[in-house]
Amino acid sequence: MILVNFVSLLSLRFQKKSRRLLKYANHTVIPKNDSPFIYSIIVDGDSIGVDKITFAKAVLAEGIGLNPHYSYLVTDWSWVRPYLSDNFDTPNAGDIRDTTFNLYLNENYRNQEVLDTVAAISKVEKAHIKRKNEY
Repeated sequence: MILVNFVSLLSLRFQKKSRRLLKYANHTVIPKNDSPFIYSIIVDGDSIGVDKITFAKAVLAEGIGLNPHYSYLVTDWSWVRPYLSDNFDTPNAGDIRDTTFNLYLNENYRNQEVLDTVAAISKVEKAHIKRKNEY
């Protein structure tokens, strides 16, 4: 599958390229029958000196399709509370949501898209690290 190859290549390139951005750059090669349509990037805001939404918007400005903030946690929906059997809470999901943005994937992506995506994210990462180190 082309998409699986894209995600695997992207994961491997992030492992090699990113110095501080990803706390979770150890995605393994995607199994043969798995086909994700987003790829989550965890931003280590303390290390690069910028929050994940600012970072994601800068990557988006570089032409990379993404969602800066996932906003679909059930625990955030006040209307669902009366229908829950308990005080349903998902703090881990909230913590991950608050530190990640999601790259959009397309089954037609090839190696060039891997290179473009990694280059754009690396460019933004380096700019923010440089800015942080200047202060």
